[in-house]
Amino acid sequence: SIESLHQEVKHLDYLVSDLYDLSAAESGAILLAKKDCALDQHLARAASRHQQGLANRGLSMETAALSPRATMLFADSDRLDQILDNLISNSIRYCSQGATLRWASQTDGHHVVWSLEDSGPGFEGDPEQLFERLYRADRSRNRVLGGAGLGLAIVKSLTQAHTAEVNASHSSMGGLKFTFRWPQGDRSSS
Repeated sequence: SIESLHQEVKHLDYLVSDLYDLSAAESGAILLAKKDCALDQHLARAASRHQQGLANRGLSMETAALSPRATMLFADSDRLDQILDNLISNSIRYCSQGATLRWASQTDGHHVVWSLEDSGPGFEGDPEQLFERLYRADRSRNRVLGGAGLGLAIVKSLTQAHTAEVNASHSSMGGLKFTFRWPQGDRSSS
């Protein structure tokens, strides 16, 4: 049908865009317009953009009460949104029905250390593998769940383009934990 053809073309457009972003970030050709960005505000907007997907999977998001200083990042606003969108989309795709996503942040000298962890279902291998281009944790679910295995590779490349770091580990909640160490912005009101 025309609708399914339209969806496939849209999917290919996203795939080409993702490949371009990944290539630009990895080659250092990506231009970043860095400024102070309030992580808590970006998280709220990202949650709103993904509200339907989160609701469909019965996922809940928790955010720790944070001081303004622990949320101010020096980042490109659009690329920060892209990172958050990829993380949330990944959670929607792979977390079990009814899972919890938990965001937290704290300051560490001149950096903000922030994280997203979830309550499942977890990952048996080395979580750092998830950042590899085209890596899929469960290849049998590729067609059912969609995605091209580029989202977390883009997260890592864009994070590194910001001279920041991201690591993946097993979460005490039973799932995965992504931890970022990001240059801190300057909120003059703090």
